[in-house]
Amino acid sequence: MAAGCGKKADPFCPSGEKPPAVTDLKVSGADGAVVLSWTVPEGVTGRGTCRVYRSALPPGEGCPGCPRRYVPFRVLYRGDLPERGSAVIEDRDVEERTLYGYRLVLCDDRGVCGSPSNEAEILFDGKKNP
Repeated sequence: MAAGCGKKADPFCPSGEKPPAVTDLKVSGADGAVVLSWTVPEGVTGRGTCRVYRSALPPGEGCPGCPRRYVPFRVLYRGDLPERGSAVIEDRDVEERTLYGYRLVLCDDRGVCGSPSNEAEILFDGKKNP
C-alpha cells in the first residue's frame, strides 16, 4: 500500500486555465417547450462538453429568485454547438405552471469544468413567453 504525504488541498486545473463561463443564458417559452439560448464564449475549443442543469418547481412550491436545487439535465458535445455565435436548445419535457431554472457549465476535453453560467428561469405556461 502506498503512503501519502498527508497534505490535502483543493483540486486544481493542471494548465491553470478553465473553460470560460457563459454569461448571457436566456430562456423563453415557445409552443410546448422552453427555449434556452446563449452566446458561445470565445476560447471554447476542442472536444469538450456543455453540461445543462435544470431545476423544476411545481405550482405552489418555491418562488422566483429563491434558491434552487439543480440536477443534471442534458450533456451537449462540442460538435453539437456552433464554433461561435449563438447556441439554442429546446426542453420539451416541461409541464404548464411549473417554474423552471437553468444554468450551464462548460468543460474541456480533459473533464475540467469552468464556473456555472448565470441562472435563467421561467414560469412555463405552455405559450410563447418573452
